[in-house]
Amino acid sequence: MVFSSGGTPTNPSDVFLRDMVSGQERALTAEEPDIAKGYRQINGSGMEVLYTASAYEVYAVPAQGGAKRKICEKCGPTESLSSDGKQFLATQQGSPRAGINLVDVASGNTTLVLQHSQYRVSTPRFSPDGKWIAFRLIRGAGAIDILLAPFRGGVSVPEQDWITVTPAPANVHQAFWSPDGGLVYYVIGAGGSTSLMARRLDRNHHPVDPPFRVFEFPGRPTPASAVSDLLTAMPGRFIGAMTENSSNIWMTDLPK
Repeated sequence: MVFSSGGTPTNPSDVFLRDMVSGQERALTAEEPDIAKGYRQINGSGMEVLYTASAYEVYAVPAQGGAKRKICEKCGPTESLSSDGKQFLATQQGSPRAGINLVDVASGNTTLVLQHSQYRVSTPRFSPDGKWIAFRLIRGAGAIDILLAPFRGGVSVPEQDWITVTPAPANVHQAFWSPDGGLVYYVIGAGGSTSLMARRLDRNHHPVDPPFRVFEFPGRPTPASAVSDLLTAMPGRFIGAMTENSSNIWMTDLPK
Protein backbone atom coordinates (compact mmCIF):
# COMPACT_ATOMS: atom_id res chain seq x y z
CA MET A 1 0.00 0.00 0.00
CA VAL A 2 1.23 3.51 -0.79
CA PHE A 3 0.23 6.56 1.22
CA SER A 4 1.30 10.11 2.03
CA SER A 5 2.31 11.37 5.45
CA GLY A 6 3.17 14.89 6.61
CA GLY A 7 1.45 17.82 4.99
CA THR A 8 2.43 20.78 7.19
CA PRO A 9 4.51 23.83 6.21
CA THR A 10 7.42 22.51 8.26
CA ASN A 11 6.89 18.88 7.26
CA PRO A 12 5.76 18.54 3.62
CA SER A 13 4.20 15.20 2.78
CA ASP A 14 6.28 12.29 1.53
CA VAL A 15 5.18 9.09 -0.18
CA PHE A 16 5.54 5.89 1.83
CA LEU A 17 5.24 2.21 0.95
CA ARG A 18 3.80 -0.23 3.51
CA ASP A 19 4.26 -3.99 3.28
CA MET A 20 0.80 -5.31 4.24
CA VAL A 21 2.25 -8.65 5.35
CA SER A 22 5.13 -7.52 7.54
CA GLY A 23 3.77 -4.08 8.43
CA GLN A 24 7.10 -2.46 7.61
CA GLU A 25 7.06 1.04 6.10
CA ARG A 26 9.64 3.09 4.26
CA ALA A 27 9.71 6.45 2.49
CA LEU A 28 10.07 6.41 -1.29
CA THR A 29 10.57 10.16 -1.78
CA ALA A 30 12.55 11.38 1.24
CA GLU A 31 15.37 12.83 -0.88
CA GLU A 32 13.40 16.10 -1.38
CA PRO A 33 12.10 17.00 2.10
CA ASP A 34 10.96 20.52 1.13
CA ILE A 35 8.61 19.43 -1.67
CA ALA A 36 5.09 18.21 -0.95
CA LYS A 37 4.10 15.01 -2.74
CA GLY A 38 0.69 13.37 -3.05
CA TYR A 39 -1.81 11.64 -5.34
CA ARG A 40 0.29 8.50 -5.05
CA GLN A 41 -0.65 5.51 -7.22
CA ILE A 42 0.88 2.03 -7.38
CA ASN A 43 0.56 0.01 -10.57
CA GLY A 44 -1.06 -3.40 -10.78
CA SER A 45 2.24 -5.27 -10.66
CA GLY A 46 3.30 -3.41 -7.51
CA MET A 47 6.60 -2.50 -9.16
CA GLU A 48 6.20 1.25 -9.74
CA VAL A 49 4.66 4.18 -7.87
CA LEU A 50 3.50 7.42 -9.44
CA TYR A 51 3.05 10.65 -7.50
CA THR A 52 2.41 14.35 -8.07
CA ALA A 53 4.72 17.05 -6.73
CA SER A 54 3.54 20.46 -5.56
CA ALA A 55 3.58 22.11 -9.01
CA TYR A 56 1.59 19.23 -10.59
CA GLU A 57 4.75 17.65 -11.92
CA VAL A 58 4.43 13.87 -12.12
CA TYR A 59 7.15 11.36 -11.27
CA ALA A 60 7.54 7.59 -11.24
CA VAL A 61 9.74 5.76 -8.75
CA PRO A 62 10.46 2.01 -8.40
CA ALA A 63 8.55 0.51 -5.49
CA GLN A 64 11.73 -1.26 -4.34
CA GLY A 65 13.67 1.99 -4.34
CA GLY A 66 15.78 3.74 -6.92
CA ALA A 67 16.01 6.88 -8.99
CA LYS A 68 12.80 8.71 -9.84
CA ARG A 69 11.78 9.46 -13.41
CA LYS A 70 10.00 12.65 -14.42
CA ILE A 71 6.96 11.91 -16.58
CA CYS A 72 5.73 15.43 -17.36
CA GLU A 73 5.33 18.98 -16.08
CA LYS A 74 2.00 20.42 -14.90
CA CYS A 75 0.12 17.34 -16.12
CA GLY A 76 -1.08 16.09 -12.72
CA PRO A 77 -2.64 15.26 -10.42
CA THR A 78 -2.28 11.49 -10.71
CA GLU A 79 -5.87 10.72 -9.63
CA SER A 80 -6.40 7.27 -11.14
CA LEU A 81 -3.90 4.86 -12.67
CA SER A 82 -4.86 2.18 -15.17
CA SER A 83 -4.35 -1.38 -13.95
CA ASP A 84 -1.47 -1.92 -16.40
CA GLY A 85 0.22 1.26 -15.18
CA LYS A 86 0.44 2.76 -18.67
CA GLN A 87 -1.99 5.69 -18.32
CA PHE A 88 -3.47 7.89 -15.63
CA LEU A 89 -6.40 10.29 -15.37
CA ALA A 90 -5.96 13.87 -14.20
CA THR A 91 -8.34 16.79 -13.69
CA GLN A 92 -7.23 19.88 -15.59
CA GLN A 93 -5.97 22.68 -13.36
CA GLY A 94 -6.57 26.44 -13.60
CA SER A 95 -9.69 26.34 -15.76
CA PRO A 96 -13.26 27.17 -14.66
CA ARG A 97 -14.58 24.56 -17.11
CA ALA A 98 -11.97 21.96 -16.29
CA GLY A 99 -12.00 18.66 -18.11
CA ILE A 100 -10.28 15.34 -17.48
CA ASN A 101 -7.06 14.39 -19.24
CA LEU A 102 -5.56 11.02 -20.07
CA VAL A 103 -1.77 11.02 -19.65
CA ASP A 104 0.56 8.42 -21.13
CA VAL A 105 3.08 7.29 -18.49
CA ALA A 106 5.85 6.45 -20.97
CA SER A 107 5.76 9.66 -23.02
CA GLY A 108 3.91 12.18 -20.85
CA ASN A 109 1.57 12.99 -23.74
CA THR A 110 -1.79 14.38 -22.62
CA THR A 111 -5.21 13.97 -24.27
CA LEU A 112 -8.52 15.52 -23.22
CA VAL A 113 -11.10 12.72 -22.81
CA LEU A 114 -13.95 14.30 -20.80
CA GLN A 115 -15.25 17.87 -20.78
CA HIS A 116 -18.69 19.33 -20.12
CA SER A 117 -20.08 22.20 -22.18
CA GLN A 118 -20.88 24.26 -19.06
CA TYR A 119 -19.68 22.71 -15.81
CA ARG A 120 -16.45 21.44 -14.29
CA VAL A 121 -15.75 17.70 -14.13
CA SER A 122 -13.26 16.24 -11.67
CA THR A 123 -12.09 13.34 -9.49
CA PRO A 124 -11.98 10.56 -12.14
CA ARG A 125 -11.64 6.90 -11.18
CA PHE A 126 -11.02 4.01 -13.57
CA SER A 127 -13.32 1.00 -13.19
CA PRO A 128 -11.62 -2.27 -12.16
CA ASP A 129 -11.69 -3.57 -15.74
CA GLY A 130 -10.43 -0.24 -17.10
CA LYS A 131 -13.38 0.18 -19.46
CA TRP A 132 -15.26 2.95 -17.61
CA ILE A 133 -14.56 6.17 -15.73
CA ALA A 134 -16.53 7.45 -12.74
CA PHE A 135 -16.28 11.19 -12.10
CA ARG A 136 -18.00 14.21 -10.52
CA LEU A 137 -19.93 16.89 -12.41
CA ILE A 138 -19.84 20.07 -10.32
CA ARG A 139 -22.79 22.37 -11.02
CA GLY A 140 -22.09 24.49 -7.94
CA ALA A 141 -21.51 24.28 -4.21
CA GLY A 142 -23.47 21.31 -2.89
CA ALA A 143 -24.83 20.52 -6.38
CA ILE A 144 -22.66 17.67 -7.60
CA ASP A 145 -23.57 14.57 -9.63
CA ILE A 146 -21.71 11.30 -10.13
CA LEU A 147 -21.49 10.22 -13.75
CA LEU A 148 -19.98 7.34 -15.71
CA ALA A 149 -18.42 7.44 -19.15
CA PRO A 150 -17.05 4.62 -21.30
CA PHE A 151 -13.28 4.75 -21.65
CA ARG A 152 -12.24 4.80 -25.32
CA GLY A 153 -8.52 5.29 -25.01
CA GLY A 154 -7.34 8.62 -26.33
CA VAL A 155 -10.75 9.52 -27.76
CA SER A 156 -12.93 12.22 -26.19
CA VAL A 157 -16.30 10.87 -24.97
CA PRO A 158 -19.26 13.20 -25.75
CA GLU A 159 -21.78 14.20 -23.08
CA GLN A 160 -24.61 12.20 -24.65
CA ASP A 161 -22.71 9.00 -23.81
CA TRP A 162 -22.40 9.85 -20.11
CA ILE A 163 -24.57 8.03 -17.54
CA THR A 164 -25.80 9.73 -14.36
CA VAL A 165 -25.60 7.64 -11.18
CA THR A 166 -26.88 10.01 -8.49
CA PRO A 167 -30.66 10.63 -8.44
CA ALA A 168 -30.21 14.39 -7.89
CA PRO A 169 -27.32 16.84 -7.44
CA ALA A 170 -26.10 16.89 -3.84
CA ASN A 171 -23.05 17.50 -1.67
CA VAL A 172 -21.08 14.55 -3.05
CA HIS A 173 -17.43 14.37 -2.04
CA GLN A 174 -16.10 11.40 -4.00
CA ALA A 175 -17.03 8.23 -5.89
CA PHE A 176 -15.34 4.86 -6.36
CA TRP A 177 -16.06 1.35 -7.67
CA SER A 178 -16.70 -1.98 -6.02
CA PRO A 179 -14.00 -4.59 -6.80
CA ASP A 180 -16.25 -6.31 -9.37
CA GLY A 181 -17.42 -3.04 -10.96
CA GLY A 182 -21.08 -3.81 -10.25
CA LEU A 183 -21.53 -0.99 -7.73
CA VAL A 184 -20.58 2.65 -7.59
CA TYR A 185 -20.04 4.02 -4.09
CA TYR A 186 -20.16 7.70 -3.25
CA VAL A 187 -19.77 9.82 -0.12
CA ILE A 188 -22.51 12.37 0.49
CA GLY A 189 -23.00 15.02 3.15
CA ALA A 190 -26.48 16.14 4.20
CA GLY A 191 -28.02 17.58 7.36
CA GLY A 192 -24.74 17.64 9.23
CA SER A 193 -24.00 13.94 8.68
CA THR A 194 -21.90 12.03 6.19
CA SER A 195 -22.96 8.75 4.56
CA LEU A 196 -21.44 6.20 2.24
CA MET A 197 -24.01 5.41 -0.44
CA ALA A 198 -24.03 2.85 -3.26
CA ARG A 199 -25.97 2.15 -6.44
CA ARG A 200 -26.07 -1.04 -8.44
CA LEU A 201 -25.34 -1.09 -12.16
CA ASP A 202 -26.65 -3.35 -14.91
CA ARG A 203 -24.42 -4.96 -17.53
CA ASN A 204 -24.53 -1.75 -19.58
CA HIS A 205 -23.57 0.33 -16.52
CA HIS A 206 -26.95 1.98 -16.12
CA PRO A 207 -28.11 2.31 -12.50
CA VAL A 208 -30.74 -0.11 -11.28
CA ASP A 209 -32.79 0.16 -8.06
CA PRO A 210 -32.57 3.25 -5.83
CA PRO A 211 -29.32 4.16 -4.06
CA PHE A 212 -28.88 2.58 -0.64
CA ARG A 213 -26.89 3.58 2.44
CA VAL A 214 -23.88 1.38 3.18
CA PHE A 215 -22.64 3.22 6.25
CA GLU A 216 -23.36 6.42 8.14
CA PHE A 217 -20.37 8.03 9.80
CA PRO A 218 -21.46 8.96 13.31
CA GLY A 219 -19.42 12.15 13.68
CA ARG A 220 -15.66 11.83 13.93
CA PRO A 221 -13.84 10.58 11.95
CA THR A 222 -15.24 11.08 8.43
CA PRO A 223 -13.80 10.41 4.97
CA ALA A 224 -11.16 12.96 4.01
CA SER A 225 -12.46 15.66 1.69
CA ALA A 226 -9.13 16.15 -0.09
CA VAL A 227 -9.21 14.62 -3.56
CA SER A 228 -5.74 13.16 -2.98
CA ASP A 229 -7.05 10.99 -0.11
CA LEU A 230 -9.97 9.01 -1.52
CA LEU A 231 -11.58 5.79 -0.34
CA THR A 232 -11.05 2.55 -2.22
CA ALA A 233 -13.11 -0.66 -2.08
CA MET A 234 -11.35 -3.97 -1.52
CA PRO A 235 -12.96 -7.40 -1.13
CA GLY A 236 -14.78 -7.24 2.18
CA ARG A 237 -13.45 -3.84 3.26
CA PHE A 238 -12.88 -0.17 2.47
CA ILE A 239 -9.56 1.61 2.83
CA GLY A 240 -8.76 5.30 2.71
CA ALA A 241 -7.82 8.42 4.64
CA MET A 242 -10.16 9.70 7.35
CA THR A 243 -10.34 13.16 8.89
CA GLU A 244 -10.85 13.81 12.59
CA ASN A 245 -11.18 17.45 13.60
CA SER A 246 -11.31 18.89 17.10
CA SER A 247 -11.03 22.33 18.64
CA ASN A 248 -10.50 23.94 22.03
CA ILE A 249 -11.72 27.11 23.74
CA TRP A 250 -9.11 29.18 25.52
CA MET A 251 -9.41 32.09 27.94
CA THR A 252 -6.67 34.53 28.89
CA ASP A 253 -6.36 37.63 31.05
CA LEU A 254 -5.75 40.80 29.07
CA PRO A 255 -2.75 42.91 30.11
CA LYS A 256 -3.63 45.85 32.36
